[in-house]
Formats: sequence, structure tokens, C-alpha cells
Amino acid sequence: MKSPESLNYLVLNELAGLFNAQLCDFTFYATLPDLPKTETDFVKLLDSVPIGNEFFDSTVPLNYFSEVYGEILKAQINQPLSIEIGLNNYNNTENWIVPYTVPKYTPTLNTVKEAIENSSKPHLMVKSNQHPIRIPVYPEFPVLVVSNPLMEFNKEVEKAIITTTITFNQASSQRVLFGNWFSSAAFLYAYQTPSNWDDSVISWETVFNEETGILKYINSYITAVSDMTIEIHISGNYNRETITMLESVPEQVIFPFYQKINNSSISYRLEEDKSITIRLVVPKNQNYVFGMQYISVKHLLT
Repeated sequence: MKSPESLNYLVLNELAGLFNAQLCDFTFYATLPDLPKTETDFVKLLDSVPIGNEFFDSTVPLNYFSEVYGEILKAQINQPLSIEIGLNNYNNTENWIVPYTVPKYTPTLNTVKEAIENSSKPHLMVKSNQHPIRIPVYPEFPVLVVSNPLMEFNKEVEKAIITTTITFNQASSQRVLFGNWFSSAAFLYAYQTPSNWDDSVISWETVFNEETGILKYINSYITAVSDMTIEIHISGNYNRETITMLESVPEQVIFPFYQKINNSSISYRLEEDKSITIRLVVPKNQNYVFGMQYISVKHLLT
């Protein structure tokens, strides 16, 4: 988590709030991947188990809730009524898109697409001089070798007023709900009865240990957007050489994500007052995954 005294934190916090989320419970898909094209791939996104990171990390192997839940049911030695009902629901092929591989969830892919089409145009603006910033606002360039001109620019930017504007053409957050393959009563019984687990299938500690367990969080909302534009205005007294230097930086990425955004284009403009505007635009008329809100798995246990 970034420091609350950084502009990064302020912008990300405003972004999460734009979608009625808390930054501490939101994972940004900072590379802005395309919204999946098939229901199967979309469900895999909903079914993935979040690990509580601020940004989605594609290098971390994913667990899937429906798979872990199935192992939990199989691990129960004794089968009281709640577990029996849970197994019957889980084994009912009508509750799956692809039996025991792709479960049914709400919302569907089409529901999300329709919600995006019918949504408003979200917009936020954050100015660095309106908040108590004690950490330099824009000295983070993700390149291994920083040139002297870039270092000098960073020092100038530390004294600047930064205005960050982020606009989406359309956006929507939809609540994520399990299909009938899931039984809260069975899940609760398994959690409350660790002595009933066959550890050769999967152990209670493997699933629920507070430090190392697989299930700490579950997805609660998915946020998808159509188009995104980020504009960063930097006050100061710059020149054409500054623009040329910025344009020469390889693999340039942009605040507040500092990750290469899906097929985006970036431009630098020297304004009449010698300030600089940096503008990033993603391809238009496409839907993107912006983030996932998550909650503690303990919400399923109350």
C-alpha cells in the first residue's frame, strides 16, 4: 500500500471511491486488460481468489474459489445434513456452465456489458496543492538507467503543482454472487469443525490459516470500464528540450499505475505558460477490466 502522504495514494484512493470502494479492499488491474470475450473466461475472473494486493500480479499463480470449495466438501469425514446438501448442490450439473470446471456466477458477461453501455461518464480530478503531500509526487520513472536530464526534471516536478484528471467514457461496478453450487451452511460447518477434515484431501490450515491460508478474501464487485484518458498537468517553466527528453524515455508508463497500459498511446505537450501536459489514451470503443473489490472470507462465515 502506498503512503497516504503521496499523491499516488490520493489518486488511487479517489479512484477506488469513484466506484464506491475502499482502497484497502480494491485490486487495480493496472494494465487495463480487455474484458473477457467469453463467459468461460469471464467466470474464471470472478472465481479467482484475490490475495489482497493493491495491483493485480499476473506472475502469482491463481487459486479458484469453486475448486477450493469442492476440495473442502470432499475433505469432510462425517457428512451431516449441511454437508450432504452442499455436496448435492455442488454435484448438480445444472449449477455449472462446464460441470465442475466453470461454475455459474452473477453477473453474467452480458449483464456487465449492458451495465457499461447504460452507465454515466465517471470523472475525477486531484490537485497536489489541495492535500498534505510530504513525499515527492512524480519522481518515479520505471527505468533502470535514469539520465541526468530526467533526474533534473524529477527535481523540478517535486516543486510543481500536479493536477491529475482521469476520465472514463462509461463504467460500471457489479456485485459478484455465487451460483447454487455454493452452500453457505456447508461452508460454515466446515470452517467451524476442523476436526472433521481429512487432511489427505486438504487441511483446514491450508485453507483458513490467517497467515498462510488459501482463502483470506473473495471477490465482491467487478469494475469494468469503456475507454480511459489520464491527463497530468505539471506546473513549471519547461521548454521543447524537456518534451524531447520525455519522448525519448523507453517503455514510458504513467502515474499513478507505473505499468504499461493495454495498447495505450502517450503524448507530451508544452503549454503556452511553459507547463507540461502528459496525456494517456487507451483504444476507444472497447471494454476493459479496471479492478476487483474484495471482502474478507469471514463475511461468508457470519
